[in-house]
Amino acid sequence: MKLYIGLVGEKGGGKETFVQFLKEAAKDKSVAHIRSSDILAETLSMYDLPLTRSNLQHIAIVLDDGFGKGTVTSAVAKQMREHPADIVIFDGVRWHTDAGMIKHFENSYLLYIAAPLNTRFERVRSRKEKAGEEGVSFEQFLKEEQVRTEIEIPDIGKGADTVLNNDGSLQDFKKKVEDWYSSVIK
Repeated sequence: MKLYIGLVGEKGGGKETFVQFLKEAAKDKSVAHIRSSDILAETLSMYDLPLTRSNLQHIAIVLDDGFGKGTVTSAVAKQMREHPADIVIFDGVRWHTDAGMIKHFENSYLLYIAAPLNTRFERVRSRKEKAGEEGVSFEQFLKEEQVRTEIEIPDIGKGADTVLNNDGSLQDFKKKVEDWYSSVIK
């Protein structure tokens, strides 16, 4: 039976690291990694707009406001339903519509990947995933967490099936991911 996983967590919490470690733990399974930011980045790219966190946040809000609440969620749900992988991970649960969509799938889990604020800030500055992240100030980092695409995350996290704290070493987090996966497979 297909396993659906929704990852909720603030930026820099370790969602992509979770995916990497889960792929290692589930070597006998095919694993798909779906991110709403990839769908949004494709849209920005079509219009030759810069791939910045601000633009990704803005295009999500524009789509949600213009075409109805849950528009981006619907696009993700379609990709998840149609993907042939054994395990389909949605990295980037941001809105309550996303969380509801995950819980709608049979054999699904909503995981909150949590990490301390200062740790997340340092991770974001060092990873340089999106344009301008390496130079972001702490004040700007905090401001970005108050945008509409981010403010529901802590509340959604409270309703998660499991909380995985990524507040130690990489090896500690890897063990938590492996232990969680083993408990799900049983």
